[in-house]
Amino acid sequence: MRSADVPVARAPESGCDGIGGVGPAGRFNPLILVLAISRLTSCFVQLSQEHGALTATETLTPLGALLASLPVDVNAGKLLVLASLFGLTGPATSLAAALAVKSPFSQKPGSAASQGREARFDFESPHGDPFTALAAFARWLDVRDGRGENSRKWCRRVGLEEQRLVEMAKLQRQFNDACAGSGLTSYGDDDDDDGNGGNGGERRGRDTQRGKNKNNNKNHHSVLRHKQRLLRDMQRKRERERGRKVLAPDGEGGAGGSDVEDSEDENGDTNRNNMKTDRPTSFEDDLRALDLAVHVDLHAARRAARGGSLGRGETSLMKAVLVQALYPRVAAPDSNNSSRERESDWRFHARGVRDAVLHPTSTLNAPDHAPAPTEVILFGEMLETHRVFLCNCARAPAHALLLSATNVECDADAERILIDRWLMLRVRTAGGGESLLVAASRLRLATKALLRDR
Repeated sequence: MRSADVPVARAPESGCDGIGGVGPAGRFNPLILVLAISRLTSCFVQLSQEHGALTATETLTPLGALLASLPVDVNAGKLLVLASLFGLTGPATSLAAALAVKSPFSQKPGSAASQGREARFDFESPHGDPFTALAAFARWLDVRDGRGENSRKWCRRVGLEEQRLVEMAKLQRQFNDACAGSGLTSYGDDDDDDGNGGNGGERRGRDTQRGKNKNNNKNHHSVLRHKQRLLRDMQRKRERERGRKVLAPDGEGGAGGSDVEDSEDENGDTNRNNMKTDRPTSFEDDLRALDLAVHVDLHAARRAARGGSLGRGETSLMKAVLVQALYPRVAAPDSNNSSRERESDWRFHARGVRDAVLHPTSTLNAPDHAPAPTEVILFGEMLETHRVFLCNCARAPAHALLLSATNVECDADAERILIDRWLMLRVRTAGGGESLLVAASRLRLATKALLRDR
């Protein structure tokens, strides 16, 4: 895997020993180590400046100070920080979790395993994979919490991998805790206080409610500790049933390989084989459900998912935040895509990478969700096999890149705008280019002012 903002370099065959610090006489050469550290430091400084975390004088910006307080990836950190400025922390944590794990869509839309594209039509978003994953995550939480339908069967029916959704739920909680720990959000303990204290009856009511909340928290922690003990017992039981792995001697008396220490019954069958057939299949389901209950508050995640439903204006705002968070993980559609018959033949060009294609499971492969010529693709990761695939993709207007570009050049009439010397925007409307540049400049200044006030 590789991303567009992290260059992939191959070590030269003659320099592998030198990078370890070994000189020609087999002695340690500290100069080589110093040079390697210097190159890594320069690369780190350059990337930090591209993300807006460092100034030209290598001092922390307000954004960099907030990112330093978050123990997360820089792209996820920018998403959480910028979304918190506009009150979108709830959906941002789910989107960051969706971008951090592999796509939960195990089958591409329209395949037989997913029973056609209609199976996921209810939550499929035309804006891209992260928004579709956000809607699917909320629907999965409803199914999981409602207990009206088996969640594994539901995921299999709509072509989703439940394990990916479980990972999303765990990551969402970690991102929520990270935001609260860094001061981006609070748990809202003091929402009742209005600054003047109110009258005596109101104060007594608030004190009574706080006492109930404390008792509820104590009960919650007690139940959680009980579930944790039960989870450890079930995990130990599973490990015991799997048997111990020991080395089996070979023909010469040495350790020839690994085997599982099993005991035989009267019929000569091993206990391990009996366990595979005798143990109820519900044991693994109960174990997974308990593991999820221990690590994730499903009711809180469900409330956050319900509150994270985005309106039209909020979706546009979240796209602007995604552009700033994921840049320069951006790809532009090829001008000849409209003449290609199959969606799998669509080509996209990123900075330094040409002829990339969308991952087969992407919702943007649908003809009615195809990006327009005036849009770009934001991607979470780049997967390189026999072809270069763009994963976790979302659509965004091309002019939104003006919010995160580090170098912008234009002609006298602003009809042609060059972004970071690799993407050209052509503006057909008279005076439209100037309006775009002015609006982008004002938005960037306003965002910096909000970051300074955090």
